[in-house]
Amino acid sequence: MSSVNPQSGQAKKKRPRRRNPPKNATNNQTAGPNVKADSKPASSSTTTPVSKLPTTASKPSTSLVAIPSRKKPTARAADDDSPIRHFFSDPRYSRFTYDPERPVMEQFYELCDLYRWDRDGPQRTEARKGIKAALVLEFNDLFGKDDNSLQTWVELATIIGLSPIPDEVNKCRELVSNLHINIVDLIEHGRLLERVRVFPTVVELSEYTRSTGRIFPRDHELAGGVLRYLLRHIVDPSLDDNRRRTTAGKRRTRTKRKPRFTA
Repeated sequence: MSSVNPQSGQAKKKRPRRRNPPKNATNNQTAGPNVKADSKPASSSTTTPVSKLPTTASKPSTSLVAIPSRKKPTARAADDDSPIRHFFSDPRYSRFTYDPERPVMEQFYELCDLYRWDRDGPQRTEARKGIKAALVLEFNDLFGKDDNSLQTWVELATIIGLSPIPDEVNKCRELVSNLHINIVDLIEHGRLLERVRVFPTVVELSEYTRSTGRIFPRDHELAGGVLRYLLRHIVDPSLDDNRRRTTAGKRRTRTKRKPRFTA
């Protein structure tokens, strides 16, 4: 149907009414030929399944503290300045191979057997003198000579496994010095990581020391103040007991101080 234009007198054609495109028509045209007309439009953001979403309440992380393995330390044992290593490095004992991760006195007796020295022969006597000096110097290098050092006595108490440890020099020194321990075991604790055994009596310490051959020299000229507190009479334990009884008796018989002022 058409209408007449009054100015031109010509019939005016009526434009066809534009219809709105069906819903989702635009998306179907851009989606490609493989997409069905009734398919849902793709959202602009990718939807993650609920099962794959990270949970807000995650499990608490357990941080493990790294515990060092109790391997035998080789740094101190491999030190060229070690008196014990110096002893076994003597050119006279070149046929023997020293192992710093093995007991010292055990290797000393192997050295004597290797060279077939007589028990009271001059070679064995000289070697015994050398190993004694090496043991004393080794102790001095590890723990020092100052018997008034709190750090030294605390270190010894820690190695032995004492607890609690006093924080005063006199108390800590008295606590450690009253114990009966094998000093060779004490020296080798850092290399072999063996427990330092505490003996209830000097007699039991003497039996252990003589049976194992782990004898430490007594009254050595190179011994320091710390070492003298730990030495015991291994050959005759009764001497050590008599000395302690005498010392205890002297402490009990001290005279009391007189008061300054009298009534």
